[in-house]
Amino acid sequence: MRRWRVASDRDVGAARAARAFGSYTFNVSDGRETFPLWYGMTEGYPWSQPVDGARYDALHAGVRLRPRDVTVASYPKTGTTWVEQIVLLLLHGSGVAPKLDPASRNSYVPGRRDVGCVWLEPTVASKRGGRFTLDQFDAIPAPRVIKSHAPFDSLVGTRSVPGKRGVDALTASGSRVVYVSRNPKDAAVSLYFQRAPVPGPARGRRPPPAGAARGAARGRPATRAPAPRRAARARAGGAAPAPAAGAAGRPRGRRDAGRRPGEARAPARRGRGAAARRMPMDAWCALYTKGYMASGSYFEHVARWHAASRAPGSPVLFLKYEALRADPRKQIRRIAAHLGLERDAAEIDRVADLSSFERMKASAAAADAGARSDARNPKYAVAPGGNSSNPAHTTGHIREGGSGGWVQHFSKLLSDQFDAEYRRQLDGYAAKAAADFGVDVEAPTFDFGGGCVA
Repeated sequence: MRRWRVASDRDVGAARAARAFGSYTFNVSDGRETFPLWYGMTEGYPWSQPVDGARYDALHAGVRLRPRDVTVASYPKTGTTWVEQIVLLLLHGSGVAPKLDPASRNSYVPGRRDVGCVWLEPTVASKRGGRFTLDQFDAIPAPRVIKSHAPFDSLVGTRSVPGKRGVDALTASGSRVVYVSRNPKDAAVSLYFQRAPVPGPARGRRPPPAGAARGAARGRPATRAPAPRRAARARAGGAAPAPAAGAAGRPRGRRDAGRRPGEARAPARRGRGAAARRMPMDAWCALYTKGYMASGSYFEHVARWHAASRAPGSPVLFLKYEALRADPRKQIRRIAAHLGLERDAAEIDRVADLSSFERMKASAAAADAGARSDARNPKYAVAPGGNSSNPAHTTGHIREGGSGGWVQHFSKLLSDQFDAEYRRQLDGYAAKAAADFGVDVEAPTFDFGGGCVA
C-alpha cells in the first residue's frame, strides 16, 4: 500500500474548509502505472454522484423531518441495504416483502413503488436533475425511510430546525437514525468489487481489435506505462499529475463523456502494447485509507457517527454489521425497540428470514432476470444485457454479504499496513469526535471495525 503515491487535482483541505461543490480526480501511482478515479464533491467531501450546490442547500433548508421518519445511515458498503430491508419490514410488516426490490436498493419510486427508502441527495439534489421534488418527498405517507451515506455533519435534518444543529436538531424533530458500521477491510473489498474499474468488455461492449492499444471503455481502469518525462518525475518521488479539468472542475475530452462518479477514465492510447488491468487492491487501499472515496474517510465517518450516538438524548442507534450477522434476531429486536415498535417473536423471525442475505440476493436475481428497476444505477459494473458470466465481472449491488472475506484479497503486508493506518487514524478521529460531541473517549478505542485489527 505504501508503494503507491496518492494525489488530488484539488486541495481537499481547502475544499472542505470552503464547503465546496464540484468534482475531484484522484490519482494513485507507483511510478509505472497511474490509476485516476473521479468523484463528485459535496461540501468538500468526495461523493458518488454530482450534486448541485443550490439544490443541495434547498434540500437542507426545505426538509422537515417528522417523528416517524427513520434514516438508515452508513459509510458505503457497510450493510446499508440490509438494514434498510429490516427497517422497512419492521415498519410496514413482513407482508410487504414482495414490494421490496433489493436490486434497486429498495428505492421508493413515486407512482410505481410505494414502499421503499429515499436517498435524498441524488433523487432531489442531483446535478443531472432530481428524480422527484421536495413536494413529492413531503407527500410520502408516514413512516418515511431515508437512506444516507453522508458524514454526520452533512446529514439531512441536522440543520433544518431553527436554532438547533446536529444531534439537537435530530432530537427535536422526533425522527430516528439507525447507523451501521462494518470491518473496514471487508467494506474496502466490497467497494472495490463495486467501484474499482473492471477491465475488458464487462459492460457488454465489444473488445478492442486485436493488437490495438485502446485500453478500457468507460468504467475501466486507466493504466498505462508513463511517458518518459512522467516516469522520471515519478522516480524522483513526485506523484503523477492529475488530468486537466474544465471550468466546472470536470475532466475534459470525449473519453469522459457519460462517465459516472467513482469510475476511472479510459486510458489514453499510447501506442502498441499499452495494456489495461484492474487497479491492484493495495492501490485501492491507498486511496481508501487516504479518504479518497465517496463520503470521505471511513475512520472520520464512523468515529463521528459513533460519538453522535453516545451524545445525551441522541436518537442514533449504532449497529455493527458483524453483530447483526452473528445474532440477527437480537439486533432486529434492538432496532424495533429503538423505533418504538412492539413486534412479537414470530414477526421478528419472519423479518430475520426475509432480510437474510440468501433471500435478498434471490430477490435481486429475480429483478435482474426481468427489466432492472433502476437501469441507470451506476453501482452496477455489469449493465443490463452485459456479460456477467465472469465472476470477476459480477460486481452488482449485492455481492457476498459475508464477514472476514478480506483475508482472501489482502496480503500479510497489506493487512499490516492497513492495520497501522486504522490504529493511527481512528485514535485521532475518535478523540476529536468525543470532544466535539461532549462524550468521554473510550479506552481502548472502540472497535468500529468488528475485529479489523487483531
